[in-house]
Amino acid sequence: MHPSLEVLRFLHYSLDKENLYHRGYGKEMIDEKPNANVAWLLANNDQIDLVRRSGLYHLTIVLMNQHDRNILSTIIERWRFKTSTGHYVDIREMMPRLEDTRKILQLKVPGVAVTVRRVENYEKHIVRMIGQLAPSRNHSFIRLTWLRNAFNQIPENYNRTTLLRYTCAYILYLVGCIIVVDSTYGTIPTIYLQLFEDIDVAGQYAWGAVALVFLFRALSKVVHVDHQHLSGSATLLLCWVYEHFKLLRPIPKEIKAGQPKSLKWAPPSKWYNTHNFNLVG
Repeated sequence: MHPSLEVLRFLHYSLDKENLYHRGYGKEMIDEKPNANVAWLLANNDQIDLVRRSGLYHLTIVLMNQHDRNILSTIIERWRFKTSTGHYVDIREMMPRLEDTRKILQLKVPGVAVTVRRVENYEKHIVRMIGQLAPSRNHSFIRLTWLRNAFNQIPENYNRTTLLRYTCAYILYLVGCIIVVDSTYGTIPTIYLQLFEDIDVAGQYAWGAVALVFLFRALSKVVHVDHQHLSGSATLLLCWVYEHFKLLRPIPKEIKAGQPKSLKWAPPSKWYNTHNFNLVG
């Protein structure tokens, strides 16, 4: 049996309502928010230039506007915690690679390792980096919606400090929506602010490796019965499926050279005719 047909057969099994209910995979299974980057669009050229220098500009365009939860559920069911790979008939093991991450999200892969140091005082750290505190008792995390609402429009006649702070808030928002996606109610750990103390240094980080590591960690968590959320980049995982399992993919769109391959699949509006395939045998 062709491996793609085997996945379709298992997909048919996974669509059973009782099966899905038992696993708890529903509308809230994906922590990555569709259209999060569309909800905050940059129009300021100085900010756009800084985002480009950070190495994260492509995050402004790669996010899927919808996710196929049925396909994602199937891939999750085939994921093995011990090996961090998906297991399929005939091909045995598959997993997203760094090269997949580079092509799909257009993030830097060979680069400086991303490390963070301990933050002694979160309040002071936040004020130093972005200039203001959210109305929260716990400042070890920053709510993504607060970042968007508070820094959505840079003031007129801004100075260099204001430009850096507003852009830092925007980049942190992108990273929290797409790379470091967590199940902590739409927040991102404050410690990641330090990664943007120097925008040019941030541009040297291996962001593609970060995205892949967080996705692997998320898949390892979600295979356990007591964890029902897929953190990490659902866009990366779903586009990886489309790239490698032809019978599950929509009809790809034309993209320009150098653009993220995720643009081929977002939004999926046209599909190949697979009605002639026997899904159950």
